[in-house]
Amino acid sequence: RLPAAGKTAAKDVSVRLDTLRPGWSWKQGKWAGAWQPKVKSKRQEEREQAFARQQSRWPVGTNVEVLQMDAGMQGSWYEGEVLRHDYPDKVVVRYTHLHDDQDDDDQDD
Repeated sequence: RLPAAGKTAAKDVSVRLDTLRPGWSWKQGKWAGAWQPKVKSKRQEEREQAFARQQSRWPVGTNVEVLQMDAGMQGSWYEGEVLRHDYPDKVVVRYTHLHDDQDDDDQDD
């Protein structure tokens, strides 16, 4: 059933697949091309698959050790926990124990 002309209420209707076709857009007073579903590029598909693998390998809550590359800490490993994943290739970690330079100075006294 089709809604009566002039009514704008949305309604869910079950229709047979053989009664469907791609939709067209009315633009600037004329019909303009069929609506196309958004197609992902091969690169986008690869990035999404890599992100899914990252999430699977490092689930939220996993205890990890993080290699530091900053000057003065280069080569050190620090314990932490995975909090979340940042697309496309980052993991947010909360460090369990971190000591700043002041902590080290206090121990020397």
